[in-house]
Amino acid sequence: MCVWCFRTTDALHCRQCHGNARRVVPALILHRLETKPRPVCWLAARYLRAIETTPALGVSSINNQLFQRSAKLALVQRVRKQLSLMHAYIMTCPQRASLLQQLGSRPHMMSAEGDYFAQDMYSLRDLIDILDSDLADRLAATATALAAHIMGGNCSICSSKGFFCEYCTTPSSAANARRRALAETGVNPEAPIYPFQLDIVTQCDACGGTFHRACHKPAECPKCARRGKRSGSQVFAADSGGLAAAAADAGKSAIG
Repeated sequence: MCVWCFRTTDALHCRQCHGNARRVVPALILHRLETKPRPVCWLAARYLRAIETTPALGVSSINNQLFQRSAKLALVQRVRKQLSLMHAYIMTCPQRASLLQQLGSRPHMMSAEGDYFAQDMYSLRDLIDILDSDLADRLAATATALAAHIMGGNCSICSSKGFFCEYCTTPSSAANARRRALAETGVNPEAPIYPFQLDIVTQCDACGGTFHRACHKPAECPKCARRGKRSGSQVFAADSGGLAAAAADAGKSAIG
């Protein structure tokens, strides 16, 4: 056996170990966006074939500039964020089996919200099809179809999990002005909103509240304000309870 056969990069190979097999090299995709098959040894060829469809490449952790260099990859990154925000809706829907089938052989494209590690994982085949084929557009179409299911009203379970922007629903002149401004941009301020509507919806970083992007101001978040009032009331109640207990103990000591 050739002593070099277990080395797959920058190595010398004899004819028994290198038969001019060609494979797409992950490092070249991740650093150069190159999908041209390159000569590799037999061992590397078998390995790359075996892992081709396994989502094992953390793109951002290897090259976080890659999404800025490819419009297709940037689109897929955005679509995967949308899909992660749909995950909770789809997984609790009675029709989830048929809905998940729309992802075909790539169910890993929809990971749970907040699982940023899984959202960044791609298979070698994913990257090849994104760069050389129309996978980005097909995933975007799938996300659009799933969003239509959730928001369309055909599934009462999914559509009932929408939110209403508190900035717009609070009776005030400022809320009226916001509603008029939204209507002028083509957004219906009376319609429920969903976190995966990335163009018009945002979530508060502090409390996770869902609001119209145009309405939300972190320093004025109504949900954060309510939480602050509740936590203050709880602290006050706890302090009051402690003072009452201390007074009662003091009274008992005086009597004793």
